[in-house]
Amino acid sequence: MKKSRVFNYQFTGYDGDTESHMRLAELRKAVKAINKLSKEGICDLDGPGKVMRVEVRGRLGKYNPAYEESYKNTRCGTSYIRLEDATRWDVYLYERYQH
Repeated sequence: MKKSRVFNYQFTGYDGDTESHMRLAELRKAVKAINKLSKEGICDLDGPGKVMRVEVRGRLGKYNPAYEESYKNTRCGTSYIRLEDATRWDVYLYERYQH
């Protein structure tokens, strides 16, 4: 098994792939259930005030026409890609602290 790039990385999804969308929906559903149980005090995520959050970040892919139109001449680079321009996307799972 290949080691993931970062600890929080879950998987890469592809635009138009139903399996990717199903995996994302299942992950969001599981995180919602965990957060609900954590809020009720049933499931403790290593201390009070922690909740999980799913983040989806778009990636342009090779030869994407949106790169030429929107991202090529940006001063700060392409650190944030709109999901509608992305051909694939990475899914990350983070812990967030709430007071």
